[in-house]
Amino acid sequence: MKLWLLILKNLLRNKIRTFLTTGAVIVLVATVSLIWTMSLLLDSVVEEKTRNVKVILSERYKIFSAFDRSFMDHITRDGYPLNTDLKKLPGFHPDMYTVWHFVGFSLDPKNEDLKKAFFVVATIPEKIATMTDGLEEKDVDPRFPELIKHPPSGDVNAGLVLGARRLETMGKKVGDVFEVESTTHHDHRDGAKQGRIKVTFEIVGSIPKESRWADAGFMDYEYWNRILKAAKSPVDGKIDWGWLQLDTKADAEEAGLRIEKHNHEIKCDTASATWSKFMEPLKPIMSGIKFIVLPSILVVMMLILSNAFSITARERRAEMAVLKVLGFGPSRIVLLVLGECLLVGSVSGLIGAASVFAVVNASGGLPLEDMGMNMKMPLDALWWGPCLGIVTSLCGALVPCWSACAVKPSVVFAGAT
Repeated sequence: MKLWLLILKNLLRNKIRTFLTTGAVIVLVATVSLIWTMSLLLDSVVEEKTRNVKVILSERYKIFSAFDRSFMDHITRDGYPLNTDLKKLPGFHPDMYTVWHFVGFSLDPKNEDLKKAFFVVATIPEKIATMTDGLEEKDVDPRFPELIKHPPSGDVNAGLVLGARRLETMGKKVGDVFEVESTTHHDHRDGAKQGRIKVTFEIVGSIPKESRWADAGFMDYEYWNRILKAAKSPVDGKIDWGWLQLDTKADAEEAGLRIEKHNHEIKCDTASATWSKFMEPLKPIMSGIKFIVLPSILVVMMLILSNAFSITARERRAEMAVLKVLGFGPSRIVLLVLGECLLVGSVSGLIGAASVFAVVNASGGLPLEDMGMNMKMPLDALWWGPCLGIVTSLCGALVPCWSACAVKPSVVFAGAT
């Protein structure tokens, strides 16, 4: 106990140096925690599942997929040959499916204010809770499907469920009725592309800030398709993605082969494989961050700690010599210097990780808008920080400890005279 009191007093001797060293480590640990969290999130998205595997159906030969919604009936409804064939698979369930059509909207007619823009998935309302990755049961009110189809305003199918973060950014709330323009679809009633399609929505619910979907929303596909039909859109009756869920990965692969054999225009991939393709351009960047940036930050932390405590050790050579004369052996000298370094490293690591954890999670997470996700820090981050601080402290303390142990009382006192 007395040793730790001595360590604390030694750190408080030079408050400015201790403060600057601690501050630098806090910033670096916070940076590492953010980068590592993002890496874990992206890895979880592309991780292959072995149970309850989701399959995405899309158009094979186009970058922007758009195939007939009716093809999903061939898969899910009785009486179609493809449905009969798929039912032979034990892991196939016709009711475990949905459709997605991606739509962008904006409250800004010029589409210049990003705070007024939002992204929506036109889908089957009853399937939102069961067929959307990243949505937990607690995030979806069981009343959402009925409210989307029959909002209080009476405009059939005009209900919109939007993420709490996006609602806050747009200055909207549940119960608001408003008109927006689509930024992704245009009116073709005169035989050519005209102005943007206008849509009226009533916000009937929100997705919590903590959810991956806090920046996106869901609407009824039937409502959107009705609007596309009225606008004579070329994508009337089409969907971007179809979704199926099968019990095992083997069932998912076999179902994909049978679907592709039945319709060569369609390709089937597991959800993780599809997300992996979307993030293919990010892989070199993420690899560079993991294997170059993160190690570089850890090395910088070691150098900062090593440099700070090496200076301290040099300044206190006379003190170390006196301690040796008083009977302090090399092990106790090492413990003294190592304890100072470990205390600064571990406390700084905890503060850095805890502060960024509190800020990020209290704000609902950092939005990854291109993926419609929020990045939240896991609770494990609270032990990452101290561990990073301890490991880098141990490595950074090697030079100061050696320097302190190498002090020779005779040389120090001879120089003093």
